[in-house]
Amino acid sequence: LYQLTELPTKAESFAPIYTRNVFWVAQVFPLLALIGFAGWKIRRARIDNREAQRIAALQHEATDLMHKLHRNDVSPREYYAEASRVVRVKAALASGNRRIDPNMVDVETAADTFKLNSDSRDRLRRLFEKSDEWLYSGAHNGPGRVSAENRREVLELIENLR
Repeated sequence: LYQLTELPTKAESFAPIYTRNVFWVAQVFPLLALIGFAGWKIRRARIDNREAQRIAALQHEATDLMHKLHRNDVSPREYYAEASRVVRVKAALASGNRRIDPNMVDVETAADTFKLNSDSRDRLRRLFEKSDEWLYSGAHNGPGRVSAENRREVLELIENLR
């Protein structure tokens, strides 16, 4: 071994690295990165959960409305309003990643969403026209009940929307 003639400029210590201040200061950066990543994951989970809750609420609304459409004691005004609402909700659910608000769905949006042929498109247009007619014309116009044939046609149209 050679002989040391000069002393080192800084005295070295045999203390473990975790007892040094520099080590703990350096650990702050990975800790902050970990906290940021966890916060981002929690935020994403909440956003995804909010979207899942919105979809579940729309599916629940569509199911309830379909049950109401099968009842016979509903006035034509309520029946056609509920039928058009079912179409709007189903179109919002079928829109996928576009996140359409059911209140913003019109005949053309619903027809394009479900890729309907011209016959089904016309039936859907008549449904929306009937709904608007009953909604804006007053409660005492026309017959007090929806005919069985109209009820069957509307249910068939709605159940075939996929």
